[in-house]
Amino acid sequence: MNTHEYHNEFTGENWFAFKLTDDNQYEFLGNEGYFERSAIHDHKQMFGDWWFDEERKHVQECKDDYQKAQELFAKTNKLANIHSSDDEEIVQNDWLDEMGGDLSEQGGNWASPTYALKAIDLKWQQDKLNITCQGKPLYFIASVPAYHYGCSGADWIVLLYEPIDKIVVFTFDWS
Repeated sequence: MNTHEYHNEFTGENWFAFKLTDDNQYEFLGNEGYFERSAIHDHKQMFGDWWFDEERKHVQECKDDYQKAQELFAKTNKLANIHSSDDEEIVQNDWLDEMGGDLSEQGGNWASPTYALKAIDLKWQQDKLNITCQGKPLYFIASVPAYHYGCSGADWIVLLYEPIDKIVVFTFDWS
């Protein structure tokens, strides 16, 4: 939310897109400045000393939690809930919360047209959410809470796909 000058038609607050290349790699459709932690930003000038230190601590906590989740996976072959698991009992998270289907029942703050990008259009018509990318339908692929993977963050990560131009879109719901 602090890098608006780097947003474009495929990147905006809580939205970013990739092009799926012929060799199944993601090509980011934004620019490096979209990410606050990019090397091109002067973080202390951008946020001030206090915020910079707090953000650095938060990022380190996320890295530590992710490392713990990786270690538990290596030992158990399960996606462990790092906050509820211990050496004696592993509580398993679902890999995905939902897969495919209709997003109309999901709603959430991400589904407001004011949050979409220039290339993405969200329209509610007769209680049905229609999402397009440059006029072509985007299809709901999957969703999952960020905390299933050991980090704090979005309550719901949503993955959408437009198959003709091979555009992959991520958006996030925050409650």
